[in-house]
Amino acid sequence: DLVQNLFMPYFVAYIQKADRLEAALTNLEYIRDTLLPNVMAGNAHELRLAHEARSIVVTTEVRLRSALFRTESRGMHFREDYPYRDDENWLAWIRVREGDGGMELEKVPVPEEWRPDKDMTYAERYPYEFPGEKERGLR
Repeated sequence: DLVQNLFMPYFVAYIQKADRLEAALTNLEYIRDTLLPNVMAGNAHELRLAHEARSIVVTTEVRLRSALFRTESRGMHFREDYPYRDDENWLAWIRVREGDGGMELEKVPVPEEWRPDKDMTYAERYPYEFPGEKERGLR
């Protein structure tokens, strides 16, 4: 519950902004580094719960770091500080892997054959309107 309460408020999970994401990540790192190592299991049921707790912390960290890394808004990922889609720089996947110093993130471009047809208008490529697109002349 502690991790879910950290990540699930709308102003962290849905309307994201760097300072709020960084604050949530700081709290999560405290949980990961200080509380999680002290989790103990007295039986198989508690062992399952301990593994589940670790998994929740890891997946929440991936989500927070990925949200901070992607400096644009796209689909369900909305950044208040980067409110627009940026195909030129961010038509890409984020690859997360474990490195020596923790999680390492890298941008992997979407393959050319999966990219939207550039002959189509922006509105045809992206039928769902995103906040601010009209103001930027995209619709």
